[in-house]
Amino acid sequence: MSKKNKKLLTGIQFFLVLIIFAKFSVFDVLTIKALNDVYYSFDYTSATSGNYTYLTGLMAVDDNGAHPAVDANKFTNPSFTSDNSSWSLEATPLDGWALVPGNGAYLTSDFLVMQYEAKYDCTADGDGDIAATCSAPADFDSGVDYRDLAGFDPDNVVSTANGGPIVHIRKTQAVNACPSGSHLITNNEWMTIARNIEVQPTNWADGTVGSTVSSSGGLKRGNDGASSSVGYNGANPEFGTGRDTKAMLTLSNGSQIWDLSGNVYEIVNFDANTNGTYNEAADLISPSEHPEATNGTTTRSGEGWSGFTSADTGAGGWYLENDGSGSINSSVFRPADTSLTALNGIGRIFHDSDSADTNKSQTLLRGGWYSDGANTGLYSLYLPWSANASYATMGYRCATSSTGVSQLYEAGVGQYSSGGNHVSIDSSVQNGKLTQSINVGDTSTYDLSAYVYDETIGNDGGTVDDTIAELYYNGSAIATSYEDQGSGWWKLSGSITGANESREYGIIAYSGKDVLVDDLTLLEQGEYSVFSTNSYTNTSVDSWDSFSSVENTSGSSTINYQICTDNGSNCELGNSWMYWDGDSWETALNTTTHTNTAAELDTTAMQALPIISTKISVKSIFSFIGEESPELDSIQIGLSGDGVPPMLNVNPLSANPTSNPMPSFNGVATDDIGTVASVEYQIDGTGGAWLSCLANDSAFDEVAENFTCNVSSTLTDGQHVIYFRATDSNDATTEMGSYSEIKFNVLINPTSNNNDTTGESVFIKLDTLVPEITIKKDLVKDDAFLVIITDNFPIQLENISIISSGAQILDKSCLMPDDYTIYCVIETDGQGSFIVTATDSSEQTAQTEYVITQDVVVDEPIVPVPETPAAPAQPNIPVTPNSTPPENNVTTQSDVTSTEISSSDSNSSQDQTNEFPDIDSSDDYGINSTTNEPQVSENNATKNPSLALILCGASIVTLALGIIFFLGKKQENPF
Repeated sequence: MSKKNKKLLTGIQFFLVLIIFAKFSVFDVLTIKALNDVYYSFDYTSATSGNYTYLTGLMAVDDNGAHPAVDANKFTNPSFTSDNSSWSLEATPLDGWALVPGNGAYLTSDFLVMQYEAKYDCTADGDGDIAATCSAPADFDSGVDYRDLAGFDPDNVVSTANGGPIVHIRKTQAVNACPSGSHLITNNEWMTIARNIEVQPTNWADGTVGSTVSSSGGLKRGNDGASSSVGYNGANPEFGTGRDTKAMLTLSNGSQIWDLSGNVYEIVNFDANTNGTYNEAADLISPSEHPEATNGTTTRSGEGWSGFTSADTGAGGWYLENDGSGSINSSVFRPADTSLTALNGIGRIFHDSDSADTNKSQTLLRGGWYSDGANTGLYSLYLPWSANASYATMGYRCATSSTGVSQLYEAGVGQYSSGGNHVSIDSSVQNGKLTQSINVGDTSTYDLSAYVYDETIGNDGGTVDDTIAELYYNGSAIATSYEDQGSGWWKLSGSITGANESREYGIIAYSGKDVLVDDLTLLEQGEYSVFSTNSYTNTSVDSWDSFSSVENTSGSSTINYQICTDNGSNCELGNSWMYWDGDSWETALNTTTHTNTAAELDTTAMQALPIISTKISVKSIFSFIGEESPELDSIQIGLSGDGVPPMLNVNPLSANPTSNPMPSFNGVATDDIGTVASVEYQIDGTGGAWLSCLANDSAFDEVAENFTCNVSSTLTDGQHVIYFRATDSNDATTEMGSYSEIKFNVLINPTSNNNDTTGESVFIKLDTLVPEITIKKDLVKDDAFLVIITDNFPIQLENISIISSGAQILDKSCLMPDDYTIYCVIETDGQGSFIVTATDSSEQTAQTEYVITQDVVVDEPIVPVPETPAAPAQPNIPVTPNSTPPENNVTTQSDVTSTEISSSDSNSSQDQTNEFPDIDSSDDYGINSTTNEPQVSENNATKNPSLALILCGASIVTLALGIIFFLGKKQENPF
């Protein structure tokens, strides 16, 4: 049966070719890419801080991530995490009252005191009245006589400039003559006030603390009946508005107090128990406790005025010899500067010197009166006055034991169930201000905010507005906006201009209110954001797939995001940041509502992001209050790209065989996306642990990395295979079946070549196994045969010949997928035989003759798999090569056709064009005869023109045609 003109493989032959060479076929390029097969991470550390743009005064990028600067919020302890330290709560007293800073030496905390001597409101208009209006004239001068005040009510006692001071009141009456919530001022409270006033320059006539009256200085005395730098002669007593300011003294906090050092004596509760209440047994003084007076030579007998020290030349030359005994001592009445005397304007002491009277019946009078001249003063003290005596020159004033405001830290009551500060404002004060004194250092605009919950009875959890609380700055409330946060909490917001000086910032809560306060924040206005200065660029991107972040947020702190498909610097300059509105990407016009959370940037959003520029940049916008500062550690962008691991190019071992049982291999790994992260190897199998290779520059972190793999275990003589795989920074690793591999031989003890006159040792090749030749009958076509040639101990096939004898060879189609295997399909015509001869590079030769008879012999089908057979164990004994290797030539006869595949030069005179048209004669399969090293073929089966036609151009179509052909053709030998 003649088939001379048939040149195409048919049905079953195509199936065999497609199966055998599947790994070279066009199907390999039709890969399906996985979602997020590449990831890129924007990491925020000290090392990467230079990659981002942000305002250094507002933001920071360090090893804690990207976050607002540590001092971005100017408040200390803004969220009351464990206490309410750093916060000062100060009352704004009702009109006529002054706030006094406490003094630990006198066991006082801040308290309130009347700015004026106690007056009486007879007309219920809130203002003090004169004696005539109250029908209570004093027995002389212009005070209001307590004895004549019908139906006296302590709650009608007021502190105003108008109205005559209440006089003719006994100590036992004065302790019960103060309005609700207050008491008769105690000596400790008086001394707290006096010690504060003493050191304020504004209270000294010439502005110099410690100056003397004679030098036009001195401490102001007010209405003392004598005209001087510190006093004047006013009404007896004086009151009303438009007063001489010598009667006014100022505290360190700016509070003003009138007539404290002149006008009328003021009854003071000694308060031995320091509880603000009167205890007759404990709070009265006996004459025996008074200090004694001396003129330097004699102790005075009886009562009189004394100076505080001998430097006081007034008072008849008398001055204190001691500070008394019992309850009376220097801290009870002396100034902080013990050298001061009446010459400085502080007044004198009237006492009963050298008395044995122990009857406790006397009280303290302080300040002096309107006709006492130099005896009057802030520290003036009148001791011998009976607690049951009254006089027209004696009045009083009231104080409170506290400021009327209080703060209490409470755990678990804050805006987010952390701590909060419970601020309570008594109805006895106008308001209370919760503040910190801060120097922000500049005049920038600042945002001030706080969160407030109203706990006032009748409005618990109700609306917070400007009747409940307002923001406070630099002495007054500021314009405040209110935003309902739910669950009873309201956010108070406002803006102010800072200053390069200490000022008070905080909130003010009003009279009679109980509020919870949390998360106070003082931030410089500006954008609290970080963006990547340059973009991440991936020219292989097919789609952006995902967005995720590693962030630490708490409470109301948030991190939102905007995206741009350009360098971040260009996005910022061109205002081209975008946000996902749920349907499309839109240009962001602000950083408040035009942002997204990480969760909102899902696969739908990210895959809608354009990829034309192949760039992506991210801006992170931080929002926070109090000390709930958010931190951003990293952002990870997932994308679909080529998804391939690094490409490996490993150099063959030289020389091969080697006498080194622990050889080293080197090569280069390159990656298109990301960087090379590692190269690993295994010996003689891929089922065990992979061992690490070394980067030649000490670190795998670049796109291209030269590497060295040092075999770490001693190898035995014989053949070995080393496998390599690589991983990139996107965790793409060489897959099984695609590992790079090099086969090599180890020969520890080479024998000497006796014919070598140099006497040098030469390596003896170890291969003693001949190639294996298998010939099978084609099941579909008559006179067609499949020839399979493999080398069981592969050191490369070199010479293959197929010579016909009798039978005529019509066609030959051969493929060589590797150096150790050849597949050929041949078609013959006529009877006879053909002989197949194969020689490998170890000069081992095999030959098989196949006889063609007229009888059709149906062999079992064979479907070869293009895998190199495992090499059998080899002995470690060197073997002498064949003395006469077969010749590498081809003999051509008129009735014989022969073909040879050789390692010879491409310029060989042998004509292979007509004999083996399907194998490119320029392909070099074999061993380099000079170096004895495996050659890396530049061409493979997929590059052969005829095979390309089979594998690429016709793989799918031909498969279909083959099936049709197979099913449609009458089979002589059905499968």
